[in-house]
Parts: sequence; structure tokens; C-alpha cells
Amino acid sequence: MVTYCPNCGEEVTQGASFCSNCGKDITQEQSAAGNTTRTDQATGQQEAEWGESQEHQQTHRGPRVPRKNAVDTLSQAFSWLTSEPELIGLFLVGGLLSGIIQVLAPALNLVGLVINSVVGAVAFIAAERKLQDSQFDVMTAVESAVGRIVSLVIIALGYAIAVGIGLLLLVLPGIYLGVRLSLALPACILDGKGISESFSTSWEVAGEHMGKIFGIFLIYFGFFIALGVLSFAAGGQALLEDPTYLIGSSIISALLAAVYNLAIGRVYLENRPQQSQQFENQSQQY
Repeated sequence: MVTYCPNCGEEVTQGASFCSNCGKDITQEQSAAGNTTRTDQATGQQEAEWGESQEHQQTHRGPRVPRKNAVDTLSQAFSWLTSEPELIGLFLVGGLLSGIIQVLAPALNLVGLVINSVVGAVAFIAAERKLQDSQFDVMTAVESAVGRIVSLVIIALGYAIAVGIGLLLLVLPGIYLGVRLSLALPACILDGKGISESFSTSWEVAGEHMGKIFGIFLIYFGFFIALGVLSFAAGGQALLEDPTYLIGSSIISALLAAVYNLAIGRVYLENRPQQSQQFENQSQQY
């Protein structure tokens, strides 16, 4: 065992009664204390070089989130939205831009997908902050979402393609895929998962909660169906094709999407798999 002088910190011969560097006497108690101090410093330095201690590298579950049924989940999501005017504004702007793109430049629908991916990710972050009872900053969340934009857009595209193909196969496969893959985006933005891992995580987690997620789907799309039926009854096909109506419906759709994304984010957070400490620390930066 290496021994260090408690006075100057230089290495000395084990059992030495004085330090040849500073010339001061060393008692056995001081020698042991000096050795312990240097050992602790070395251990701390080694942990700093590794980035984190072994304890921090272990995976574990975060605090358990109380589970709610589909209706209560959507109700809480709505209350979260109404308490965050900036989040409402973000979704309104996103919905307006998406509506304008849909009317004036349908070829740029990919831009609308990018916008929706960002604002959706912001809603997932907001859900996490609300459950943590922490302050939510919309601009910080936007920056975090933009930082993951490539993965988010690819996941959104993959989701749309998978569900679209499933709907062509007698509808039910599309609904099934829509439910099983619905948690991929939250997994990506909240836990830093890659594209394939986000899909596999969603498949695993959603598989155990199909009923609740399907209930959220049913209520969410039920509003769209009701809106379409009422609009058609009021003005017929001409109203549905009117640019003003399309933009207005895009704004309404954006607000409904905000509630939906907050709800889906909550479902994921209720049942998220084991996470490493680094991602829990990362989430505190949102």
C-alpha cells in the first residue's frame, strides 16, 4: 500500500516517521489518514474520468406514476394543456402552418410532418414535467425536440407507413399497429432511444396496455369523426373543401392533438421500461 505525507501530500515510505520532502514528523495515525484522503481523491478522480460511478450505471425504475384509465388520462391531459398557454400557442401555430401547407402546397407535406413531430415531442416533455411537478419551459423543450428531429421524423414516417399499409389490409391490422407503435415517439424523446429501439420499446410496453391506448384512440378520433359529420351536415362537401374551413379545422385538430400527445406521453411514463441514470438526469434539463 502506498503511503502519503499528510502535510505535503508527497509519497513516503510506508511506516516512515518523517517526510523526506518537507521534513515534518509523521505519526501512524496521520499516515493512515493521509493514505485514506489520497485514496478517496484517486477514487473520485477515477469516477470523474469514467463519467459516472458504477452505481450510476445501474438501471432502475423511476418513481412509479399512478395509473389512470383512458378517460381520466385524457381529462388530466386537457387540464395540463389549459395550464400551459405557451404550449397551446405552440400547437396553434403548428396547426395553422400545417393547414396552410395542406391548402397551398400539398407537395410540402413533409414540412408539416416535421412541424408536427416537433410539437408532439414538446407535449411528451410537458407530460413528464407535469408528472414530476417541475417547471415546464416550452422553448427549452423545443430545443430538445429539434435536437432529435431526424429520429423523430423517421419514426413518424415509419409509423405512418406501417399504419397505412395495415389499414389497406382490412383496417384492423392498421388499428393494431397504430396502438402497438404509438409509444415510439415518447420513447425516442423522453429516454433518448434510437429508431429501432423506440419501435421495439413501444411494441413491448403498448402490448400490455392495448385496451387503454385503444380507448384513447377511440375518443380522439371520435372527435374528428364528429367534427366531419357536423361540418358536412352544415355545409356539405363544399364546406369541407373550403380553404378557410381547412385551416380552421387544422387549428382545432392541433388542439385535439395536443391533448392526445399529452395523454400518450402519460401512458408511456406510467409504464416506461428500466432506464439508465443518465437519461433520468438528461430529462431534468428539459
